[in-house]
Amino acid sequence: MDWTPHKALKLFHNLEYLPNVTEPFVDYNMNLDAGLRATVIQNFFAEFKFEFKYDSTPAIGARKEDLRYLLGIGWSF
Repeated sequence: MDWTPHKALKLFHNLEYLPNVTEPFVDYNMNLDAGLRATVIQNFFAEFKFEFKYDSTPAIGARKEDLRYLLGIGWSF
């Protein structure tokens, strides 16, 4: 989902659900990211987002959740 409340600002959200074919509600992975992108000068932008990853059946010793925050700059063409 994308939303542009202003010409220089864009909000976005993505969700991905990856189920196991035989047990879709017991064994699955889920990836989610959300953030905002602001145009700085012409095609250059700054972006802040967070990514959340969830594994319902992780490997032994691994955590189910992973969350990270990202800040970056880029160029769109």
